[in-house]
Amino acid sequence: MRTRSSSNLVGDSSSNPTTSNPRRRNRRRSKQPFSLLREVSRVDLVSKFINEFFPPSRTTNLRNEISNFQQKFDESFHEAWDRYKDLLRACPHHGFTELHQLDTFYNALNPTDQDSLNSAAGGNLLERSTRDVLTIIENKSKVCNSRNKSIVSQVKSSDVNSSSSSDIAKLTHAVN
Repeated sequence: MRTRSSSNLVGDSSSNPTTSNPRRRNRRRSKQPFSLLREVSRVDLVSKFINEFFPPSRTTNLRNEISNFQQKFDESFHEAWDRYKDLLRACPHHGFTELHQLDTFYNALNPTDQDSLNSAAGGNLLERSTRDVLTIIENKSKVCNSRNKSIVSQVKSSDVNSSSSSDIAKLTHAVN
């Protein structure tokens, strides 16, 4: 007599190798409709979420902001890249391919930053693979950011000393 647990063993010697276990076959078949239903339910939930928190007008505005992105006059490369990534994160269902996103960002940069990226790429940046373009942009952003931080900290430390003494002088004069 076979028990329930022994009927599910892989190496069960009491079963006939020429017959299959109908319970297993039915179980495998029954998983497909459920996984399909789960996928349909997941898609429905995503749709409901997007429609609730990203109505079509908001999505259109966010997509337009992404498409019309431009580096500001006084904005560093690193700041522009961070701002662009923030726009993309604000609209996770924007639907733009990675290539389109990188192309939009590159074309929005000032000529100096475009030349810098082309130099880092060893030619035209946009002729490289999407993965390479993203790596080059990320690396340039990290380098520019680390340079800006060291310059800012040097300026701040010298400004602190000079502004402290001037503030003290002003306070002393005010007290007198």
